[in-house]
Amino acid sequence: MRGWILAVLGRLVSRIRFRREPLINHILVPIGLIVSLPIIAVLTVRVEMNGLSSLQEAWYYPLASLYLAYTAFSAFSAYRLSKIVTKHLVDSGLTSYYWLRNMGDDEAVVRLYKSGLRKRNLPSPLTSLLLCLLTGGLAYPIILHMAERVFSLHAYGEEKKFLGRSQAKPLSLGQGILDIAASMLTIGVYMFYWIRRFVETYNHHIELVHYRHPEPPVPGETSVPERFYPRGPILAVSMLLIGLGITLFMVVTGLPVYLPYIVGAGLITSYFSYRFSRRSFALQFLGTLAMIYFLFISTSFIGFAGQSLFSMLYRGLEQVTRRLSLDNPWLLSIQIYVNNLVPSTVALAPVVGAPYLAYAIGQAGIIYGFMIGIKLASSGPAILLLPVMPHSILELSAYAFFIASSIRLLTGDRGVAPKIIGSYALLYVAALVEAFSIYLAHLIS
Repeated sequence: MRGWILAVLGRLVSRIRFRREPLINHILVPIGLIVSLPIIAVLTVRVEMNGLSSLQEAWYYPLASLYLAYTAFSAFSAYRLSKIVTKHLVDSGLTSYYWLRNMGDDEAVVRLYKSGLRKRNLPSPLTSLLLCLLTGGLAYPIILHMAERVFSLHAYGEEKKFLGRSQAKPLSLGQGILDIAASMLTIGVYMFYWIRRFVETYNHHIELVHYRHPEPPVPGETSVPERFYPRGPILAVSMLLIGLGITLFMVVTGLPVYLPYIVGAGLITSYFSYRFSRRSFALQFLGTLAMIYFLFISTSFIGFAGQSLFSMLYRGLEQVTRRLSLDNPWLLSIQIYVNNLVPSTVALAPVVGAPYLAYAIGQAGIIYGFMIGIKLASSGPAILLLPVMPHSILELSAYAFFIASSIRLLTGDRGVAPKIIGSYALLYVAALVEAFSIYLAHLIS
């Protein structure tokens, strides 16, 4: 009976074909993103500051329609990635089962089955396509990470079993956060490397494990190459500096392309908070706070460099300030607290909430940099001390608590509730200190 089952299974396995995936199927995605993302970022800022009438003010605005091309390319690529990974998991699982049964390694068959159950947390090809179309391509980086993460885990286990070593590397959530952040910070250029890395891992796996199909691979018959994966913290800092350089260049040339940098920096903040979450909460908090300070100071450089671009943002702040109760510090503290409450609460959503909070911090940094440019000569160097004022330290510390707590929610920390309550309390203390600082300054003036 066993021989008959293996014979039938062997005929089924012999019909399976393992084919390489052409890189050309996916390379158009970063091209569409590189062309359209800066224009979309400019449009978003101009509409926010000047209304819909600004859409006809520049010759390059029609290029924003190329974002539709990115959406279409990303939908096709997501469909292909989900399809080839899903199909490979099924075909390779069946093939490996056949090889292991022939070897009499029943224990490995059980391990293969159990690990296979954990590897199928990937959207179906049709679901991936629809997600990209409905979100305008925003879901694509997430699907790309999920597909690469699932396949890399599969390739690592299978290559280690049949070859003794693996060219693939199991990927963590932190690597996914970093890949998405780097793609934003480089206006899509990093995505060339990311997609190529995944496709090469897929194709190398087929060459290493399935080149003798339907026969199993022979250990030592082919060399297993060493795959290069850039070290996380080094890559994160490098991408931040590159992103800042790109953004400053865009701003100096008259294009307010700062949204990709803020979103990328917010994700990098999540990445470092995630890495430090394996250690003490105090170290995680300090690492997160350092990143928040970097975001605020770097965006102040952007605001300082773009004096001609951000006057509308500053006038908007002046209008908001006129509505504040400057003569009542207690009421003013409530107004400030409510204003800071929304982005802070959204930041409790693990990973995805940090870019939203980063947007609020980045906008404040840009306005602060703009204010330095117009008031430094009249008010003197005292304006440069804002980041180290008591209310600034308390407020940015509260934001660090929110992001660190959100990561603790993700990792299943059961003691996160007191940290969240403390974050809300610290945020109000910061608002109270800021309100009385403004009130005293208003009285003196």
